Amino acid sequence: MGVSVPFAAAVPDGFKAFALNSAYKNGDKTVIQMRQVNTLEAGHPYVLHSVAAARLNIAAPDAMVAFTEAQEQADGVTAKTSFRNISGASNLYTVDESGAAALYPGHEIGTFRIYFQIPPELAAPQVELQLEGMATVVSFDLIPADGKVYTLDGRNLGKLTEQQMRDLPRGIYVMDGRKIMLGK
Repeated sequence: MGVSVPFAAAVPDGFKAFALNSAYKNGDKTVIQMRQVNTLEAGHPYVLHSVAAARLNIAAPDAMVAFTEAQEQADGVTAKTSFRNISGASNLYTVDESGAAALYPGHEIGTFRIYFQIPPELAAPQVELQLEGMATVVSFDLIPADGKVYTLDGRNLGKLTEQQMRDLPRGIYVMDGRKIMLGK
């Protein structure tokens, strides 16, 4: 979950919070490193990771609490949070419940997400998100938004007509970075 708050606050119980630390290109991989923090500063974007199936509840006494949009930059990569849907672009990437997804024009970043804007000089075929102190690294390959249809095992079926898509064996395929159901 991505979050930024309009006031300083402790990291909620049951969560770990991570802030953008650094980014670099390593061969065919863009690496984004996030450092663990103990306090949420006003106006900064954070990744909140639930460590105990916790629910988020942040409040300030005698104040109306509102989540705010924020951004922070490190080594050319910009981390942003937003609380409205955002149209994707070829250089915007976000983490979702299933891991990570690359976004392209026409796709949307959902609400309460942190997303990363990667400049062309750091772009690579694979993006890796490293959260300090966490064994799991979120890593994903970028799928080009080229209109081609791919099988789940990565075979390129090429650009297909609507009739060719209907004639495929029924199943899940990938097109423009999204999983879609095709076939009869």
